Amino acid sequence: MVNSALWRERVTPFFTDPASADVLSAYRIGTACMGLLVVAIIAPSLLDIYGAEGFIQWVVSNELFRIASLPSLVQLSELLERIGVSPDAVVLGAFVVYVLSLTGMLVGWRTRLTTGIAWMFHFLIANTSIAFGYGVETFLHIGLFYCLVMPSAERWSLDARAGRTGHSRVSAGARIAQRVLQIHLCIVYLNSGIAKALGLEWWNGEAIWRALMQPDFRQYDLSWLASFPVITLLMGWGVLLVEFGYPIAMYHRRLRPYWLAAIIAVHVSIALFMGLWMFSLMMIITNLVGFASDSGTLDFTLRRNLAFARLLKPSVMPLTQAWRDQKRTAAARAPGGLVKKCVNARQAAAFWVDELAGSAVPSI
Repeated sequence: MVNSALWRERVTPFFTDPASADVLSAYRIGTACMGLLVVAIIAPSLLDIYGAEGFIQWVVSNELFRIASLPSLVQLSELLERIGVSPDAVVLGAFVVYVLSLTGMLVGWRTRLTTGIAWMFHFLIANTSIAFGYGVETFLHIGLFYCLVMPSAERWSLDARAGRTGHSRVSAGARIAQRVLQIHLCIVYLNSGIAKALGLEWWNGEAIWRALMQPDFRQYDLSWLASFPVITLLMGWGVLLVEFGYPIAMYHRRLRPYWLAAIIAVHVSIALFMGLWMFSLMMIITNLVGFASDSGTLDFTLRRNLAFARLLKPSVMPLTQAWRDQKRTAAARAPGGLVKKCVNARQAAAFWVDELAGSAVPSI
């Protein structure tokens, strides 16, 4: 039988206790900066990557890479071509709108409108040339969507200065938004860990070796690792451990700082040894927003777990009044420590069950 009162007391606050929206505002700023940084890097080769006559022509990418059911600049160009707008002009115009909307999002001017425009044009741009996209595009798109629906303009924005946000800087909505982002990250890393574990490459170190030696990503000459295969073996196991343990460790107060440092170290390594530093930076920002500022976590210590069991089955650890009296009597007669107080196994068991299950459970 579920004790609904205890459930509301423990679980509901985990999702609804008011939280500061400052971290979500920082997420908005970080995501907008990442979008602008990506545009600045690809700007010299913009038409080569996304143009109709670029490295991969639209007639080819439209058949091989683009998801036909989703909108792209190809479809937009077909519409505007009727009024004499060239495909290259469509690409340049789309990026101008995208950059302006990201700038509005960055400074927090009409935040939901500008973020929505940025999200829509990023979708059009990414779907135009999927062959050139990788992880940073995916998580940038996710970040734009979250900034659109989250209360991300409550701080460090022109909307906040003008009083247009309409929400408090501390709200239940901010807590729910943060929890949703956390759960999303847990699903992402657990899914990644499962996918890696299904093959042999991550168990025998081959995946690490290939990533470090692949010509497209190779940053340093690490061929000497062939003489020490145990290093790549342990690195592969370490990645599996970090990703599999992420959903549990990030909600454990004592483990969370170490796991957060470990996942950041993984992404820093990806940046240093594979050159994917934009993807790594986006993932570090997302992890820091999700967990670095979170003061409320599920604590899986023994004391809380046993006490939390009362929430699901209040009768799982019944204590009779006689047991309590016996424990108190033994404690009163023994002048020494716990061993002297609990003079036999039954009294010791009664003492610990009472201490663990009878004490109040701190809020989640």
